[in-house]
Amino acid sequence: MLRKIVVSVVLAGLAGSMLVLGIAAAPPAGAAQPVPGHTSLVPSKPRTNTPLISSGEIWDFEVSGTRVYVAGTFSSLQNPGGATVSQRLLAAFNIDTGQIDTAFRPTFGGGGVNAVEASPDGTKLYIAGSFNTVNGVTKRKIASINPATGATVAGFTANAGAAATALAATNTTLYAGGQFSTVNGAARVGLVAVNGTTGALVPGFVNDISGGIGVNGLLTVQQLSSPTTTASCWWCTPAAGSPARTATASA
Repeated sequence: MLRKIVVSVVLAGLAGSMLVLGIAAAPPAGAAQPVPGHTSLVPSKPRTNTPLISSGEIWDFEVSGTRVYVAGTFSSLQNPGGATVSQRLLAAFNIDTGQIDTAFRPTFGGGGVNAVEASPDGTKLYIAGSFNTVNGVTKRKIASINPATGATVAGFTANAGAAATALAATNTTLYAGGQFSTVNGAARVGLVAVNGTTGALVPGFVNDISGGIGVNGLLTVQQLSSPTTTASCWWCTPAAGSPARTATASA
């Protein structure tokens, strides 16, 4: 039987900090349940003024300001009670009105978009997937685009050798997880940190992850979260520390 293993990477900061990579054990029987973070119940009637996606799947959402970004396998969206807008793989709509943002028009070649992530200050928007071009510009698997228009940020380059599946961001650093073993030509296995403006590798962050299940280890890092960076993956272990339960490295 396959078991899901969660690998937690806790960042205490980039300069002179320590990174802890460990495998979380199941909580003991009878342990107290976590307290929900919300203060009210979900309405009994869901909103009806959101775009309709009639075909394809949705892989990720991101909310930044009044925009909601949607990544998936769709090729079009329909405004609430209105016209259909042709937009493949990544779209945006207004969180208040539900109207599709027709100024946001990125295009992709060579593959799809698995994840979308905004910086906390809303000035940067990152995407990850299996694509090789964004708006006709070569950007492999990881890219930065303009949050308002979807235009490619030419000065950001973090080309990965295989698909990226998850993202987390601070205002200065982007973390990506996936099936790759190289980023910008340097060895980074499954997990990487890059400069949020340029895409250059963060030199002290080398925390390779090996493993994965399925064809070619397809199920690797599936989710990253901030501000502490937690990587959730299927059957993966720190490459250098396997089978040790905990490893440390300078971040």
